[in-house]
Amino acid sequence: MFSGSGLRTGDSLGHGGALVGYECDGAAYEYDDAGRPRPTGQDGTPKNFEILGLAELPPDWNFAAREPMPSPQAATLGVFTAGGTVFTAATTDWARLLATDPQVSAVTRNVITRLS
Repeated sequence: MFSGSGLRTGDSLGHGGALVGYECDGAAYEYDDAGRPRPTGQDGTPKNFEILGLAELPPDWNFAAREPMPSPQAATLGVFTAGGTVFTAATTDWARLLATDPQVSAVTRNVITRLS
C-alpha cells in the first residue's frame, strides 16, 4: 500500500493536514511479539484485520461498542480479507487530503491498483 509514497515504518501520514479529524473509526489493539499492532477483537474488529498504520486516540474515545476498552485504541489504516478485500482509512478526512497530500494520493492509487 505504501509503494512510491516515500513512507517508512514510523513515519507520519497526513499529520500536517489533520488526516484524523472530527470523525474516525478505530480499533482496540495490542502489540504482538514482533512489535506489530494487532487488533484485540474486543470491540468487534476482526482479529485478522491487518493494521497498516495507526493514530492513538484518547482513552475516552467513543467507539461503536460504547464500552471502555482496557487496551489502547487507535484510528487504523488497514486491510481485511474474508471472501473479498476491504481497505479502510478509517477517517472521513481521507477524501479532503486526496487532492493535496501526495502520500495520501499514492496510497489511494496503490489501493485502487491492488483491488482492480
